[in-house]
Amino acid sequence: MRRLFLSLALNGTLAIAQPEAPAQPPLVAVQPPAPTALESMRGRLGIGYFGTDFIPVLVGQPTGAAPTVHLTPLLGRSGFSSFLAAPRVGFRRWSTVSVGPVQSVGVELTVGTSVSVSRDQQTDVASFETRETVGDSTYTMTNRQQSALSGWSGGGVSTSLGLPLALLSTTHVIAWVAPRATLRFGSGTIVPKLGADAPSALSTAWAVGFGVSAGVEVLLTAIGLPNWSVEGSLALSASWTSLRLATGSNVIASQTFRLETSFDGSPMDGVLSGLGLKYYF
Repeated sequence: MRRLFLSLALNGTLAIAQPEAPAQPPLVAVQPPAPTALESMRGRLGIGYFGTDFIPVLVGQPTGAAPTVHLTPLLGRSGFSSFLAAPRVGFRRWSTVSVGPVQSVGVELTVGTSVSVSRDQQTDVASFETRETVGDSTYTMTNRQQSALSGWSGGGVSTSLGLPLALLSTTHVIAWVAPRATLRFGSGTIVPKLGADAPSALSTAWAVGFGVSAGVEVLLTAIGLPNWSVEGSLALSASWTSLRLATGSNVIASQTFRLETSFDGSPMDGVLSGLGLKYYF
């Protein structure tokens, strides 16, 4: 019994003498990295506005009378060349396919349409007389004004098929390049100047182009719009263009192979051609 008491006393003393174990730090959950913009968009369909395409056309006004009919630049222009602005709408879809440095291979299709009416007010003064008698006085009134509208009336269609290749993606940004094929068509009529006995002029145009564009797509997740994106891009392409402007026996025709950039028309055209806004489902 004495040995049992000594053993219990000794064990109690040793338990009191041992230092307490240090407190364990609290467990902190490891947050997974935020998905990149490309990971968020893969497999989703984005529909929206893809910028503006510019369809080349020839415009000129018929003057004179048959059989001698002439074409003059429309509305005081210095030449016959012009462009129809065609806003493009379409879709883009980023796939899960990746090839080497290409993180994703996508597909996009756009269609742009334009309806353009350019009117020029012309006034022709034709003499005539009306007489009105009041009492012993006779009043003669002359001159009347006859007005007419003339100018371009027509439209165009532009379609493009692209293969966007995502080269870089961060939390909010996708940088891409895209081979692209484009088909454009335009047609319009121009009525003659007032008083001219010339037939209306017909303008037709078509063009086939192949090129490449590059841009940056920015998701608007940071401002609480995870399904929306804005985009800016630039393009370079080679295009075969056929233009024709005809009235009577007078024909102006052009078939050219030329390089096109986003800034063919003006710096503002370059900005408009590359701005886009999309919604992803």
